[in-house]
Amino acid sequence: MNHLRRLKLTFWAPIAICGAMVACFESGALIEGGYIGDKQLEYYCALVMELVTIVLIPLALRLFRLKWVDKAIRKNPSKQLPVWRSIRLCLLAVPMMVNVFMYYQFVHPSFGYMAIIGLLTMAFIYPSAARCQAEENME
Repeated sequence: MNHLRRLKLTFWAPIAICGAMVACFESGALIEGGYIGDKQLEYYCALVMELVTIVLIPLALRLFRLKWVDKAIRKNPSKQLPVWRSIRLCLLAVPMMVNVFMYYQFVHPSFGYMAIIGLLTMAFIYPSAARCQAEENME
């Protein structure tokens, strides 16, 4: 159960961080649009974040079906399963947080859309007790 609490913290902390960023930028505590005039930087950041988002979402959703991950988990499930669960959450959470930050730096809606897609995707891997039990029984 300690692993479950840690996974829930790993799940909810990035969402809270994104909420705090939104609150700070929207309230004026942080200044938005720091890079609003730099179109070349905006293009490259959007390109990188689109690629990262497009690659990491399917990877996170199918992570446990990769042969080398499955092999590592089967080798030592008590140690490897919590690690790979955390990695899966981070594969979605980190780009989501970066996209929220980039949205407020460039004030470009594509970053906001990608952050929303990341948030919605995180719902598919919510670390409930039933999901953790089902993953442990996949062996």
